[in-house]
Amino acid sequence: MSLEQAIYAAVGIRADKVVQVRNVDSRYPEFTFVLEDQILPGNAGDWGNYVKAGIQGVIDWEKNPKPLAELHGFDCLISGTIPPGSGLSSSSALVVASALAFLEANKIVYERASLAERLAFAEHYVGTQGGGMDQAICLLGEAGHALKIDFFPLRASPVPLPEGWSIVICNSLIRAEKTRAAMRLYNRRPIECRIAAAMLEKQCFGSHGNCARLSQLIGPECSPKNLLEQAMAFFHEDGYSWAEIAAFLKEDPDEVRSRLGRMRDGSVFGETEDGFQLRKRVRHVLTEAMRVEQSFEALLSGDVLRFAELMNDSHRSCRDDYEISCPELDVLVQVARMSGAEGARLTGAGFGGCTVNLVQDEKVGDFRAEIWEEYVQRYLIWKRPELGESVDSGDMLSISKPARGAEIIRQG
Repeated sequence: MSLEQAIYAAVGIRADKVVQVRNVDSRYPEFTFVLEDQILPGNAGDWGNYVKAGIQGVIDWEKNPKPLAELHGFDCLISGTIPPGSGLSSSSALVVASALAFLEANKIVYERASLAERLAFAEHYVGTQGGGMDQAICLLGEAGHALKIDFFPLRASPVPLPEGWSIVICNSLIRAEKTRAAMRLYNRRPIECRIAAAMLEKQCFGSHGNCARLSQLIGPECSPKNLLEQAMAFFHEDGYSWAEIAAFLKEDPDEVRSRLGRMRDGSVFGETEDGFQLRKRVRHVLTEAMRVEQSFEALLSGDVLRFAELMNDSHRSCRDDYEISCPELDVLVQVARMSGAEGARLTGAGFGGCTVNLVQDEKVGDFRAEIWEEYVQRYLIWKRPELGESVDSGDMLSISKPARGAEIIRQG
């Protein structure tokens, strides 16, 4: 669902090709660049790369009707109410905001679903190989509704969230960094899924192992449940090395690494200490796909407690099979369930950030008080005193109803 929290961009169109960006938060330095066919990124983790990603994505877009010579730059002031590094998609919101600013500055006509697909790919510019859910919900969100988002092609199906319930967002205060080391953790998961898809294609269908996504193996004759059963029978529990993967695919190890392990910056993902965890990753992805469909049906039928149960199952899978949780998130989820949340799970890419919690409206006050007492005052001050002693409840907890997606307000 789209949050009420947002990224805001105040934009003034320029006559030249310069883009000048400032942030009201002094932690984010001002930067300037010139519109070119290929805009050079800054260092890994530089906040400006998310602005550049949205603009580069539009420049590269086949639906951009304007040549470089006709494009205008702009001046931009950024602000926002989404806590950075919290798993609430502040980075994707910034990509979307910069793309919309660039499109409006240059009077380029676009269709939102198509733009969402383009920006999902465009965000790879920053070095993370993420999916397209964040960009889709930023652009397609509907007030009062969650969206079930399907891909290839992108489709969004709205479903109302039940009356009398709120989504309470709890910040673990563990910042989900986007440093080079963190990007290796983020990028490992899609690479493992890519490897698993190639191996399953060869094992189950006798094909050449060129399949890039697990979803491509699902069809009328092979449901997610069927594919899961075959995958669990095929993959062993231990991690896989590149040599073992190449031996099964009957390919040269260097060629396999290059084909399945290449990242956006052109580098190739190396070996992992524990091996590629293909069995766990496939189990998470396929069971999560089933949980999404079950959640949609539960919300359509008004079965709130079933939806909450699926949220809880999802967190366990994220923790145990996709391995993107952390001790603080696990404690926060546990405390939330003890404090009145019917459903609780991490949100975003993991490794820190926030949890989302389904709480009855009448219990929200007590829930907030319990989270503050048990997580911040008892756990966090003991484990991470530098965090627990400096936080206030406004940083820690927020409530959101489903909001509409990105809006453009024109002045003059």
